[in-house]
Amino acid sequence: MKYSDASFEELEEAITKYSPDYDKNQLEKLFYFVNQQYSNKKRESGKPFISHLVNVSYTLASQHLDFTTICAGLTHDFLDRNLDKKSDLISIAGIEVANISEEVAKISEVIDRNYGKVNNDKLRLIILILANDIRTIFVEIAGALDNLRNTKNMPKQKTYELAKLTEEIYAPVAHKLGLYEISWELRDLSFKILNPKAYYSIKNEMGETRERREEIIKDIIKDLDEKLKQQRIDATIYGRPKSFYSIFKKTQAQGKKANELADLLGIRILCNNIEECYTILGIIHGSYNQFPHFDDYIAHPKSNRYRSIHTAIEWGKNKVEIQIRTYDMHQDAEDGIAAHWQYKKFWRDPFFDKKLILTKQIINWKAKSNLLESLRIQFGMNKIFAVTPKNDIILLPSGSTALDFAFEIHTDLGTKCKKVFVNKRSVSLDYELRNGDFVEVIKGEKDEMKKQWLNFVKTDKARIKIRKKLGMSLSNVKTKENKIETKDFGEKVRLAKCCNPLPGDIVISHKTTKRKAVIHRKDCNEIKNNSSKFAPFILGGLKEKIYSTKIALTAIDYPHLLPDILKIVERNKAAVKTTKANYEGGNLAKIELELDISKSDQLKQILTDINKMPIVKQVERI
Repeated sequence: MKYSDASFEELEEAITKYSPDYDKNQLEKLFYFVNQQYSNKKRESGKPFISHLVNVSYTLASQHLDFTTICAGLTHDFLDRNLDKKSDLISIAGIEVANISEEVAKISEVIDRNYGKVNNDKLRLIILILANDIRTIFVEIAGALDNLRNTKNMPKQKTYELAKLTEEIYAPVAHKLGLYEISWELRDLSFKILNPKAYYSIKNEMGETRERREEIIKDIIKDLDEKLKQQRIDATIYGRPKSFYSIFKKTQAQGKKANELADLLGIRILCNNIEECYTILGIIHGSYNQFPHFDDYIAHPKSNRYRSIHTAIEWGKNKVEIQIRTYDMHQDAEDGIAAHWQYKKFWRDPFFDKKLILTKQIINWKAKSNLLESLRIQFGMNKIFAVTPKNDIILLPSGSTALDFAFEIHTDLGTKCKKVFVNKRSVSLDYELRNGDFVEVIKGEKDEMKKQWLNFVKTDKARIKIRKKLGMSLSNVKTKENKIETKDFGEKVRLAKCCNPLPGDIVISHKTTKRKAVIHRKDCNEIKNNSSKFAPFILGGLKEKIYSTKIALTAIDYPHLLPDILKIVERNKAAVKTTKANYEGGNLAKIELELDISKSDQLKQILTDINKMPIVKQVERI
């Protein structure tokens, strides 16, 4: 494989092709900025380091990603081991670009500190936890691709580690996000490094370059497209030559040589209905010579519900596998229970598998609707991780302290916690842990329990254990509120952020120490125990504006789940600010949406419409 570095002019041209109105001045300003920062820095290959940054951005642009992600490609290395310079980057590139660059820097630091010290499954989970914004993963993948393309003069061990990380993390995630060409190349590049003997053996057996195989695919697609159009069939046709890595895996599984496999070249045809599937099959069998390779998984689906027709034709000296399926079958094959993530036996984590599926749906939907123009795709969990002296990973809620860590390992270690070292440095027990911290707890001979510990521990486990040990009640402390009449509001009104009341809601209010009226929804958990003390009223009389509110729903997962929900939001003239998703188990997905909305009636209609969906188990305002 031969590669050439992209120029800045080629980057601009790539963006212009799909986004001609992008902020050219901003891109040039960022390029000038990073060019100054790295003017004297070289890559291990001897090339200027700026070439890496432009290559990463060019790869992101080739996938038609948003302008913010492309800018983050240029700046992603700026905060590496320099997180204190984030404010400088914000002033130049803006907060979103800076946040993505910061996450990339943190991931790089975690990999450097933990690779080889914790097993790869846990390291993979850690990397995904650090990526609160899915666009961070895109930048990471593009960076890994460019590094693998330029391993000349890179230390052998570093090259091996990069290839291993790519094989086990970046390539499967790229595939799941629909970045098939990048996933294909990542697999082959890492395969070439990790198993060069097998790689070159397959390459010699193939006898044709990747470029030549891609040309053959284009010729077949053109011929098929003409034949289907003659029969007035509107179908989508695409294909790819099988990667060397995939060929190797198949030769191992089937005990065959590479040139004996039926699907070295693959074509996929997507159509509208089952009747068209069989019509297309008839056209293909009537136009080309076939090999004895035919499976009808529409009539006889696989156990994982995979449905498609597989056949193989002769094209010159080549065998070409053709898969025919409907668009719905394809969606299920890519995102449902039959997805390649599981079917190909990639590493699979239920939470992130569902998260990636929903993210892919967001990305696909974004291209079709203005609804999500400003959507920041939130990906990570509200968790951190820390590492024990035995290299065990401990997951904790964000904001957890060194003492929370001790209780998470064992109650006795928490109650007798005498001293804590974080990254070999002594810290106080209320020290707030960060992702990737190495933590060692020194245990005393007797209980060190103090009531003051309750003032800073964050986890329920630590709080409950401390209260129980001290003989304290486990019930929550209730707070009192003062009753206030609505006529006292005047201009001193603040809407509570805990429940985000909307015009038209039934609400209650109380005065703060600054004599401002704070308005809560009547069902707000913050004042639920005291709500009977207040006279409820309907909120009104506020200036017309856009308000923020959140909803949560639990539904049976299926390929079109998120797009169908977003259609309802759009139909009711609301806008989505952020979205979060969790996999609940039992084929259930939980989705949270933050909406921009103008009044409660609008929200009620959205909730009613979503609740009418047969697959929705529960939907509520939060």
